[in-house]
Amino acid sequence: SRTTKEVGQAPAKPEEEKIEIVLPKPAVYEETAEPGEGITHLARKALKKYLTEKGQGLNLTPEHKIYIEDYLQKKTGDYWLKVGQKLTFSEEQIKEAIEKAQQLTPEQLQNLTQFAKLVPELNY
Repeated sequence: SRTTKEVGQAPAKPEEEKIEIVLPKPAVYEETAEPGEGITHLARKALKKYLTEKGQGLNLTPEHKIYIEDYLQKKTGDYWLKVGQKLTFSEEQIKEAIEKAQQLTPEQLQNLTQFAKLVPELNY
């Protein structure tokens, strides 16, 4: 047993309880540029992933998808990508683009048909 008191040592405090608030991370879709790909291609890949995971029942046409990828490209910027460059598209951006696409008039959608025909991979 100890008989001498150590000087200058504060009494041990009980460990303070730390409350950690964990906010859900905003979902992002990261895509990597391959040879010949630009921002629109990466937006297209991100949209496809999003729709596969969370887009059941949206029934988007190729025309809607053309609009969405163009919307995402405009939000991202207009510059050349290097092979291997990564871009991220947030779930929020994608949802916003989908909402805007769903508000298009039949005439606006009709105008997009000429572009949709050029991109057969939008038929998913």
